[in-house]
Amino acid sequence: MKECKKIAYNEEMNIQTRECMQTALLLLMDEKPIDKISITELVNKAGVSRTSYYRNYNSKKEILTEVCSMIVDEIRDSVLDPSYIKNPRVWFVNLCKKMREKSASIRLLLNAHVAFEEVIGSSSILEKIVPSEKKEVHYCYLALEGGMFNLLLNWYRDGMNIEPANMADMCIELFGGMIGKIHQEWKSTGLIA
Repeated sequence: MKECKKIAYNEEMNIQTRECMQTALLLLMDEKPIDKISITELVNKAGVSRTSYYRNYNSKKEILTEVCSMIVDEIRDSVLDPSYIKNPRVWFVNLCKKMREKSASIRLLLNAHVAFEEVIGSSSILEKIVPSEKKEVHYCYLALEGGMFNLLLNWYRDGMNIEPANMADMCIELFGGMIGKIHQEWKSTGLIA
């Protein structure tokens, strides 16, 4: 029993260490470019040892990729929420609000040139959740994600001046047909009711 507690404690400490390094790197990147940040500065800001850094990461870029991946995972996890499936507009509103909340992190990730493809790989986020053998569904996933990604990225770069509710209306108008097609496919596979 003691061994289980020790493992759980170590895992919790490891998570905290990683979070400290992520936060420290983002804070330092607000002051200067990532390539000008030393490992010593990073670990001092995070309050961790160099050993902890090297035990958890191979590079500063790996930390950024993990931060970006966490944002993508949060979005991915929300896709199958039953309330959002019934009302995709609410999902879009919340997505835009989440982007506003995370705008500082998004800015730093974009400034560091973290590539979206590095995080999700060559396939789509939706395909990782609900794989499909049908090419039509595959292309629908890609079109929806590519269109949304570019629209939201440009909204961000333009200062997010359009309110989330208005962005959601625009997304529904532009992508509603594809969302309907995807939901129809998910219903046929029994994924959603």
